[in-house]
Amino acid sequence: MKEKKITWWKILLIIFFLPFAIIYYAGKYLIKFYKSSKYTAKQKVIYTIIGVCVLSVFGGISESLKNPEIKKVTISDITLYKGTTKKIKSKITPDKVVVKNIEYTSYNPNIISISDKGKIEAKNEGTTTVVCKVTDDNEKTVKSNRFKVIVELTEEQKEELRKKAEEEALKAEQE
Repeated sequence: MKEKKITWWKILLIIFFLPFAIIYYAGKYLIKFYKSSKYTAKQKVIYTIIGVCVLSVFGGISESLKNPEIKKVTISDITLYKGTTKKIKSKITPDKVVVKNIEYTSYNPNIISISDKGKIEAKNEGTTTVVCKVTDDNEKTVKSNRFKVIVELTEEQKEELRKKAEEEALKAEQE
């Protein structure tokens, strides 16, 4: 006896058309059930109510197993000194949200840089605003409040800048 092999294209067709086949045969069965004289009207109503209840229970269970959706993201203003780094701390509501992706936008790349892991590096003195977009595992995206990142200079860095400015002024006078 010759064995029949299931090829990859047959498997793909089964996967693609299986939902349509289930809907088709379920509909066909329901039409046959409601047209049948084998069951009384009372039995049909009872079976329909039981079926709707079973589907509702399955829907409720699947909804309760789903992770909560993100509601709000809050980030407070951050102050850094030039050349330092700091991790961004965000407050996500509700607490049990599963975060899929975090993206930082709308900031000046000459003042700060932000890594994929949420670390800010202060490059130059100045102030910039940043917006954080958080996506949860339910594919819901929420933008945070606009928060400021202020980059300041330390006393040593200010002194170095003052000395450089004096040297440049002396060179300009000598020329």
